[in-house]
Amino acid sequence: MNPIDPDLFENTVADNTIMFDHRGYNFFIASFIENISEIKSFHNVYRHVEEKYPRVGGILFVENSFYKTAIRFLKIRKVQGIFIYKKNDQFLEQLKKVHIYLSVSKIEDINIPMLQALSLQVPVVTVGTGIAVDIFKGSMYEQFLSYTDDPQLLAHSIILLLENQGLRVEYGLNTKMLLDKAVVVTPKEYAEKFYITLTKLIDPISYEAYI
Repeated sequence: MNPIDPDLFENTVADNTIMFDHRGYNFFIASFIENISEIKSFHNVYRHVEEKYPRVGGILFVENSFYKTAIRFLKIRKVQGIFIYKKNDQFLEQLKKVHIYLSVSKIEDINIPMLQALSLQVPVVTVGTGIAVDIFKGSMYEQFLSYTDDPQLLAHSIILLLENQGLRVEYGLNTKMLLDKAVVVTPKEYAEKFYITLTKLIDPISYEAYI
């Protein structure tokens, strides 16, 4: 089976407002978040980075149904420096503008947003679950794969990329090497789920017909 083709992740034409909305920040870490547990994980990592570099901002992309809950969670806890965005038709254009993508998902599944970040040449730091292990293990960027969700270890990887622009650029230019390893070699149910997810992303009309 052929590897995932990054050309399938087409960019949308949209205005990117992240840099303009948060001018007090000059470096952005982004993640797609699906639940409160993942917000906590992201925040725990972010705190360690922010402690050393206060002008680093966190961008969390969430589905519409989770947006109000995520906003409320951060507001109640008075979290500063992390901003919530709906994952809409501007998502890819916005994602392309961030500096690092942090994947904190522990779900044993195909992590489409992480693959999208790689397809846009955004360096990824990730927890070692699901397809992340398949594509990072044995690669020259395996150091950015963590088999634990220890926030200090993940923050260390982010800071390494933050402080070394040359490494960050090199990593971004080589993300296709990782995508080429993203071959679906799992059981039928896994492959079917991948097909449905990818079809929904790329061709919504076909997805509607499929279901």
